[in-house]
Amino acid sequence: MIKKIFILAILICSELNSQSSFSFFGIDNNEILNPAFSGLNDKSHFSLESYQSFDLKTKYSNNSTAFGSVFFRDYNFFISYKVNSNIYSGFGLSKIALDLSYIHKIKINNSLIIYPFLTVNFSQPKKFDDLFFEDQILYGGSTSDPVLINYNPRGYFDFNTGFMIKTEKLYLGLSINNVTQAKLSSENEEVVRINRNANVSLGYQKEFNNFGIALDGTFSFRPTINSDDNYNEIIFNQEIIFDQFNFGVFQEIFANSFSNDLKSIGFYFSVPIQDLKLGIGFKSNVSKKIRNVDNFIGLLFKYNFSRSTNNSINKWEMEEFF
Repeated sequence: MIKKIFILAILICSELNSQSSFSFFGIDNNEILNPAFSGLNDKSHFSLESYQSFDLKTKYSNNSTAFGSVFFRDYNFFISYKVNSNIYSGFGLSKIALDLSYIHKIKINNSLIIYPFLTVNFSQPKKFDDLFFEDQILYGGSTSDPVLINYNPRGYFDFNTGFMIKTEKLYLGLSINNVTQAKLSSENEEVVRINRNANVSLGYQKEFNNFGIALDGTFSFRPTINSDDNYNEIIFNQEIIFDQFNFGVFQEIFANSFSNDLKSIGFYFSVPIQDLKLGIGFKSNVSKKIRNVDNFIGLLFKYNFSRSTNNSINKWEMEEFF
């Protein structure tokens, strides 16, 4: 029974981590959490991001996400996709998740556009690959524990829904995930369901050209809140965007019954090269209360397949401001 509870606890933690997918790179974080953010630039694109945790000596986890969207301009909708892989080497666990989303563009007027979306998600946890249990250490071979032998993680479907609203300088996004709260446990386990969770994203941008430098740019401020029954997190992101490069910093704050603390800080740097964007980022744990949060380094590859020809006054439809 203790092992059973232990296994389920690990799986639940694994789900929470994977559902709160994180990106170092500004708006890419919003798009990973909420596919409606494909509409900020009205561009078809493909992105690949990977980040690896480390504690100077041992690897702990790797998170890689391939995502993108195709904009059907004549019909005012997007089809977006996301493939996410999580590997937790410390627990011997891994998981892959596939998302397919429909996003519709509803133009209220020249300064207000709404993007509602619906996502179908499939997730498949995998068995323990790298762990040894007590009977294996004592006697060798495979474990004979019936709980582990019968443990058969099941894949499951679920749905996400939400929207994004943008004006010329502001946006608001809401995503509600795991709407049906699919079963997480295997056939022979007690029923355990994944938590329904939500995230809210706000954004503001301000152009500047009065800093006494030759570069015109845009400053953006983007707070994001991720929340479910057991987990609340606030992310503050600040970014300066020039034609030649982007630079941003962010802070993650836990706001839970067990901890109200600054969890981590980080920064990222990206360079656009025509339709290509390359980036690198770093995140470090600064909390004294939360010991199980590692440092991360992240890499980004992004390619835009189309440039917007829309003459809307919403400038970020034509240029990548968020």
